[in-house]
Amino acid sequence: MKSIFNYKSSEIKLFVKEKTNWGAYFVVDDFIKNDVFRQLCYSYDNLKKNREIFSDTFKANVWRENEPKGFNFLFGGSGANI
Repeated sequence: MKSIFNYKSSEIKLFVKEKTNWGAYFVVDDFIKNDVFRQLCYSYDNLKKNREIFSDTFKANVWRENEPKGFNFLFGGSGANI
């Protein structure tokens, strides 16, 4: 399997932080290889442009009442029609 990461798992483990009531996370620059990152960006841009592929749209929840609400776009569903 081709590696998509620029680091070994043993190297990443050195960056992992853990916070109570939040969980574990890490922040690493250049985590994934540039070609993989570019492909993800390309795919994301296509998703933003072609909204016909989403099965549902609903208003997003926001924490601040005066903040304008955006939209969430959904693939699939919760299985209600099964």
